[in-house]
Amino acid sequence: MATALFSWADKLAIDGDPVYGELSVLFLLELSTIPEVAEQLAVEGVLGLLSSAPLTVYMRRASVGPFADIAGAIRCYSIWARGILPLLLNLLARLETSIAAEVAVFLSQFPNLLDQAEHSLDSSDDERRPGRPRRETRVALLTVSEAHSLALLTMILNSCRSQVPGVLAIPWDATTVLESVEYWLSSRVLLSQRIVPLGLRETELERTGGLEEKVVCELLGLKDVLTQLNEG
Repeated sequence: MATALFSWADKLAIDGDPVYGELSVLFLLELSTIPEVAEQLAVEGVLGLLSSAPLTVYMRRASVGPFADIAGAIRCYSIWARGILPLLLNLLARLETSIAAEVAVFLSQFPNLLDQAEHSLDSSDDERRPGRPRRETRVALLTVSEAHSLALLTMILNSCRSQVPGVLAIPWDATTVLESVEYWLSSRVLLSQRIVPLGLRETELERTGGLEEKVVCELLGLKDVLTQLNEG
């Protein structure tokens, strides 16, 4: 029922916002925390069902992100970062090598989102991106969490690749992301100026001073994973 709702989410959008797409994926995410249910989701082909949905096709083609100009694009980014990536991690945690190839293929269908995640934390003073326009980077807790999820997925898939054939390499440069993470952790004053809350909960966190602390904690965790990836 959740995957069926996801497949209809574009038709049920409210003022262009496919909110039911996020609700359905978050429900699947909660189910996947139960090991037996995670295995059943994999058996039922949940990734194939999600991949073929119109909303996912839109996510592969359109420019979606936390600071997009339209509500639908912002919601689709939230579906990706809050729902799909953690769901993939839960499936890998339960099924490991038996689903690794399928997860890698699924991720490879989103080159635009992978590229965006690779550069979303670049600093505005960064000169490492020839041909790309200079911009003032806005740091969101969700973009850091997205990078953290991708780093963990890359680490797990790398491990699976050494055990089973056919697991695609994820086109996502951990070295580039690590350089950006180290920059922000060494530039705390600038970081505090660039953090942008997403939604009412993060706005309240910012008001109480807790948002920056969460962002820094997430950056530190991300740095640990990226360091291990680069050393490996």
